[in-house]
Amino acid sequence: MSQDRLRHAASVAGLWGITWWCSHDVSRSLLDFPEVEYDLGLFTSDRELKPTGRRFGELAAELRGAPAPEPVAEALVLDDVDATGAVPHREACGPGGAFFEAWMRHAERVGRGPQIVLRSSSQDAALLAARGIRHVVEVAAV
Repeated sequence: MSQDRLRHAASVAGLWGITWWCSHDVSRSLLDFPEVEYDLGLFTSDRELKPTGRRFGELAAELRGAPAPEPVAEALVLDDVDATGAVPHREACGPGGAFFEAWMRHAERVGRGPQIVLRSSSQDAALLAARGIRHVVEVAAV
């Protein structure tokens, strides 16, 4: 993951943390893993810090002292359920889905992605105010 992507993730107000798939490379003595699994760690399987791990640590130290970012004032409405009672998140939120595409258009236009609010909470003035949301936007309007 590039430092730019980590910095972008850190620009999200209220971010609690960023996780990494695995801390250490999988040992080559374990023969039944897919090839990619052997080199994903921040440390080698012998506990040596890898260059990616070093950069990750340096960036974590830098960001730890940074001021908290301001929340994005706009929120995009995500439906809780559709007309049949099904949760449409997977189809709508994946690449090519209406919600995904609207979120990406907003992010490209503004430089940061909008917050997300469930339709069931989209009229809750106290919740919106607590999150710094001043504008609630429907997917069709983006």
